[in-house]
Amino acid sequence: MSWTKFMNTMGTLIVYLLVIGGAIVMAMPFAWMVVTSFKTGSEISQWPPKWTSKNFKSEISVNIKNSPSTSLGNQGSLSLAEFRASQSESVYNPYKKVLTVEDDAVRRGLITLKFPALNYANNTNLANLINDIKAYNANFPLIPELSNKINSLENNPESFENFYFSLYSSSNGLFKKAQILKSLNKEVKKSINYIDKFLKISLNRLPYLRIKNTDNSIIKKEKEEKKEELKNYLENLKTDLTNISVLISNYSKGTGIISNDEINDIIEKLNTIKFISYTDMYLRNVNRLLEKNIYNAIIHNKNSLKFKSFFEKKFNDIQKYSTDKLLIKFNVPTKETMKNNFLKALNSSDIPEEFKKDINQKLDILKIKDNFVLNIEHDFNDKVLQELKISSEDLSRTLIIIRSLSKIKNVNLENIDTYLNSFDIDFIKEKNLDKRKLLDLSILRNVYNRVLENFNKVYSDAISKVDLLEKPDIVDKVYYRNYSNIEIYFKDIYAL
Repeated sequence: MSWTKFMNTMGTLIVYLLVIGGAIVMAMPFAWMVVTSFKTGSEISQWPPKWTSKNFKSEISVNIKNSPSTSLGNQGSLSLAEFRASQSESVYNPYKKVLTVEDDAVRRGLITLKFPALNYANNTNLANLINDIKAYNANFPLIPELSNKINSLENNPESFENFYFSLYSSSNGLFKKAQILKSLNKEVKKSINYIDKFLKISLNRLPYLRIKNTDNSIIKKEKEEKKEELKNYLENLKTDLTNISVLISNYSKGTGIISNDEINDIIEKLNTIKFISYTDMYLRNVNRLLEKNIYNAIIHNKNSLKFKSFFEKKFNDIQKYSTDKLLIKFNVPTKETMKNNFLKALNSSDIPEEFKKDINQKLDILKIKDNFVLNIEHDFNDKVLQELKISSEDLSRTLIIIRSLSKIKNVNLENIDTYLNSFDIDFIKEKNLDKRKLLDLSILRNVYNRVLENFNKVYSDAISKVDLLEKPDIVDKVYYRNYSNIEIYFKDIYAL
């Protein structure tokens, strides 16, 4: 092959490679767009980005966390009218355990919950546990945040659940590292600052160590020695506290609930510090200052850290019973299953027949709710327009007044003005609204609210109920709400 032909061939090859490379570069954004359309919400914002998606897998793992039994889950699907009518929080149920999905919503397929153990207690043992908690608080001084929580703890499962999640909540629990260690480190640093000020200012001003002209040489020597002894002790104490502050700062960098191993490490360091209580005639008066400004706060924090291990041990001790089956399996309900469950529940519900007629049963199950809410809201609005003979421009303001009156229990014609602001009173006078009819409409509004509330419960339970493929004997039923909350109902066993 001649040199000229070789160069022509290489030139052509390079052109082809450049064209292919350019085509790949041009196609990549389109390919990325196609792949992204299959990704979950968290994967779209993931960094560094990946070409793969867990949606392509036949099985995935998701993170879940314990939540209070009154947790509502994702409320994004509630309409404004529904939100107004529904309760502000879920009703407490001692037999309900809520697990919240802290991951992308799982909208289809088989869900398997694997428990390492399912231990539970006799319900009567809860009183013994609460008594032990109260006794600990009485015997050991704690930080105010923990002591106040224990003082407000009542002998019932609802109060205990609130207490539990006030300690272990991943958002604002007291035993979060950022909470409990922040409190301890704050007191340690305050103690260090106090020691600095004491050595710089207060040490030479202590009346019982101040050398007087009338002191003989022996007393002068004793005072100098005691002052030096106190100074050395505080300097060593400052060094120890500084080292502990560094250790606490290192542990504070993590997230989540502090572990017992971390607590033991910190307590072990705290135990190396010997808080001296002086008994001699010169330094015994300084004890109160040291206790107030150094000792007490650190001891209270130390006892509070120990309480976590104490509480968990006592909590585990009462859980003497267990179940062999450690799996809960169910399929995410399909639209067809949801609709069948809803229609069955609707027929047996106590929703008045006149309102059931407003439910369009032919619609998609996920559209039935909004359609029903809109229908009865329009129906109520028509009644307001008809009864009060007002224009549509005045409807919005009138509805606000009616809703305000519907929330007041003892309102009547004689006292109605006391519950309205001056703007509402002027509006009623200006539009010549009949107050008696306003009160009647407020009563009707409550009727509509109760219907909406009842419908929302029937609808939510029906579309969330799952058919259990496998479960422990102690589990009664399971609801999967809003693709975010798994509600497990136990048979006569306190869920927490």
